[in-house]
Amino acid sequence: MIAAVALVALVVTAAPAILSLFLNRSRDEPAERWEPIATMRELVEEDVIYDPRWGVFLVNEPQAPIALYAVSPHNPGGNERVLFCPESGWFEATAHGEMFDRRGTYAVGPASRGLDRFDVRVLGDTVEVNVRVVYRGSERDASRPDAPRSSHRCGDQGWIEAEPGFWGPPQGFDGPI
Repeated sequence: MIAAVALVALVVTAAPAILSLFLNRSRDEPAERWEPIATMRELVEEDVIYDPRWGVFLVNEPQAPIALYAVSPHNPGGNERVLFCPESGWFEATAHGEMFDRRGTYAVGPASRGLDRFDVRVLGDTVEVNVRVVYRGSERDASRPDAPRSSHRCGDQGWIEAEPGFWGPPQGFDGPI
């Protein structure tokens, strides 16, 4: 009985110190981690850039660049990847075929919302993304874009990930584009 009381007393007195270690550790970690992804010149030339280090698409938009997470919100724990299809201008999920417009807004498929986003800032000519904070994509019915104008779905055409983050025809492909 005395041993049990001593153990409880030890746990009660040590718990705040142990908890303080965890709380201090998380407080010491910066809330931001800005990573350079591209230059504005590269983004204007390429229009959409993928950075595999962070699973981030950087999209050139008239108002300001946007950064989208390259994982489908339909199966985020399963890491269902999303690739950009240059032929249609849409993002397509690799497993279930969800489609999102170039701003990450949901269009079709089983996803419940649009693609998640990151904060973006431009310092001089460098475009940086805060990879530490991910914002939940807009809800499915919040602002649906028009259905994809192109009937071209890269994932349905036998296309593959030709380069990281992008759908493309396999080598030797001679079908219609």
